[in-house]
Amino acid sequence: MKTTSADDKPPLEGPEVFYYQAFRTLSRSRQYSQVGQPFAIPLSEITAYCELFRIHGLDERERLLFFVHQMDDVYIEVRSKQVKDELDRERRKH
Repeated sequence: MKTTSADDKPPLEGPEVFYYQAFRTLSRSRQYSQVGQPFAIPLSEITAYCELFRIHGLDERERLLFFVHQMDDVYIEVRSKQVKDELDRERRKH
């Protein structure tokens, strides 16, 4: 499996930076299963984020929700595979 470094990724610009920063902030409220499997960022956390940062327009909230969900889906997919691989390695040791 090829890994990439931050240097391999294109720089974010414009609104991408805002949505990525929102995702990073909201990710901190994420819960995990006992084995480290990530759960989705709760909608209540996204709503609270909108209130805290005074994002009141419906279009703005829908865009934020869309992009955060897109990034969250990818994060969950990648992290879930990592957790599965780690658990498989542990099982093979025993």
